Amino acid sequence: SKVNWDPVDNTVLANEQVIDGRGWRSGALVEQRELTQWFFAITKFAAPLLDALEGLAFALHWDGRENEASEALRDLLRVRPTSVHGRRLFHQLRHVDDPYVGGTVRYFSDNTERDIFSYGLHGGQLVTDSTKLEGMGEYGTVRGTNETRMVEETLSYERVGLQVTQRIGHQVTFQSYLYESHFPTVNWDVFTTDTRLRWTPFDVLTLDGGYARDLIYRVQALRHEIVVDTVEGVAMLRPNRFWMFSGKFSHGDYSNTNEQDAVLGIVELRLNPEPYVKVYYNYYRADWERKDVDYLSLSRFTAQTVGLYGSRKFSPKFFVEAQASVGREDHLDFD
Repeated sequence: SKVNWDPVDNTVLANEQVIDGRGWRSGALVEQRELTQWFFAITKFAAPLLDALEGLAFALHWDGRENEASEALRDLLRVRPTSVHGRRLFHQLRHVDDPYVGGTVRYFSDNTERDIFSYGLHGGQLVTDSTKLEGMGEYGTVRGTNETRMVEETLSYERVGLQVTQRIGHQVTFQSYLYESHFPTVNWDVFTTDTRLRWTPFDVLTLDGGYARDLIYRVQALRHEIVVDTVEGVAMLRPNRFWMFSGKFSHGDYSNTNEQDAVLGIVELRLNPEPYVKVYYNYYRADWERKDVDYLSLSRFTAQTVGLYGSRKFSPKFFVEAQASVGREDHLDFD
């Protein structure tokens, strides 16, 4: 094929290097010469390369490397916007590009000591590729025994909150959940938060730490306006795509001067990516230093659990999950 030839520099010039028919550097008149060249028919390999890129993105997601998976999917969708599976996973990892609103209903019962029912609405929006804002509102009730009057009592509450997620590069994620709750029965307004920083220095290691201020959702504790300030640290190791080892230590200070130290260890083995299936083992131990007995009777609690978990996604916003587990608990009461 013909090329632009500079007879002074003895080199081929790009079209942009030819100005008014002369070489941009030597000023010599440019000649048209026939040279033997090799051409790669890249269009013949485009589909296999894009298939490989999509496979790479899902492999990174399977390995827990979500940020890298998002970047690979972004490159894929720029060239192949019709990739349904790629777009679905991309929206999942990037927390959905479009504004969304969802509702949840939650019911929890703990051996008749407390029942919690709540209904919540939340909405979110990606402000930038690395910043997400979410708002939520929740109404709920807590039912349990008022041990002072020895009667069944139901406390209602309303909660509103703001959630901020900020990604800093590929290794750091900052999250802060800020909530304001109101309990009209006891005329109590309380601020709670869960703020944490996650750092992934290596692909296989994640370090997580933060501060949380939370409530104890039991009638007696809510009537005494007890809040818990907790600091914790978490280390998670994923040596390959199948195994995950995690350990967490936390220290909690209760507003009525009680204290708690807790450790949690988790071992998981992933069996299948889609539908997602894993088996796991959990060990949990909590020790309390009792200085107030209004709601606390245990000095130590340990639990070991073995279970099987599975989930199947049918769309970016709809999934089904199931879990079966068996475990053992040991309680040690205060003397």
